Amino acid sequence: MSRIDIILPCYNPHYNWMDKVIISSHSIQEKLKGDELNIILVNDGSIKGITKNDVALLKEKIPFLHYIEYETNRGKGFAVRKGAEFSQADILLYTDIDFPYAEESILEMIALLKRDQTDILFGTRDEEYYTHVPPSRKMVSKMLKQFTALLIRIPFTDTQCGLKGFNRRGKEILLQTSIDRYLFDMEFICLASRNKNIRFQTLVIKTEPNSVFSSLSAKVLMSEIWNFLKLMVK
Repeated sequence: MSRIDIILPCYNPHYNWMDKVIISSHSIQEKLKGDELNIILVNDGSIKGITKNDVALLKEKIPFLHYIEYETNRGKGFAVRKGAEFSQADILLYTDIDFPYAEESILEMIALLKRDQTDILFGTRDEEYYTHVPPSRKMVSKMLKQFTALLIRIPFTDTQCGLKGFNRRGKEILLQTSIDRYLFDMEFICLASRNKNIRFQTLVIKTEPNSVFSSLSAKVLMSEIWNFLKLMVK
């Protein structure tokens, strides 16, 4: 039996977000026959969208949920590391609070990690993904791929897929990251690709048909330019 933890970073979640968490958590648990699933919800300094009553209801509906919170918003990378530090699992995944990626992709990632032939699985997205995202986010994603191909020496360019999985060895690499926000995924890939003792693979991920992806704020993009330059130098 394997212990599997799914880390859900959470910041100012949308209305009715809890329904998706409850439904997806139980559905995945039912399909993981013989394995122990835990959901680690990390509240990244939300100022709206999540209350004490929400947390109490989630704990009632999902007995295998663990809740972490802190007051100041630090970013998705920081939240994922907090969840990983808390975890004692054999296999860890992180994804977005609204489970935008297909359940079959999550289960496939877990199955591949259980075979112990890789330490990290990086999700990548096909062209169908871009039919679900706002034009601004699509443009940023495409541009980042181009800049990555030109300036960052890593084996693949789709660094920002929001579903990734790893074992305990992969967790050690994740905890070496220092970027708190958007580009922490890229830093994770950079560190993994430069470590000859780490086995990693990519996995094409499917998107849930009704998923809605938010736009990226100009403030976040401007702050990440410096992080991109630091990764380029590394």
